[in-house]
Amino acid sequence: MPDAKIGSMLARMQSYPKTPNPADVRQAQQDDELNLFFTDVQVRGEYPNYMNRYFNDHNITLEMAPDDLQLIKDYPVDYLSFSYYMSMVSSAKPAGEKKSRQLNSRRKKSVSRS
Repeated sequence: MPDAKIGSMLARMQSYPKTPNPADVRQAQQDDELNLFFTDVQVRGEYPNYMNRYFNDHNITLEMAPDDLQLIKDYPVDYLSFSYYMSMVSSAKPAGEKKSRQLNSRRKKSVSRS
């Protein structure tokens, strides 16, 4: 089938920051990158720089034949499809960690009346 097209499908999960705190915003971005990098490889034909940094920072080494990267570059998919399954909320704080909030910073003094 010389005119056949080959595609890929992504199970899309969008991450939103739990708060507007820049640490949560960055965490949501990193969570999205981990979900999306597969499509960068398949569609663009190369690993994105952010994943190469992630692999390096986490001591991950991909086992590849000498010509694997060239094959990925030479034969990207013809199309990309996706299914949107769910949204997630990301936070830079560990799960279960509570944020301390003091709604009223001034405490009222107790007045005893006799």
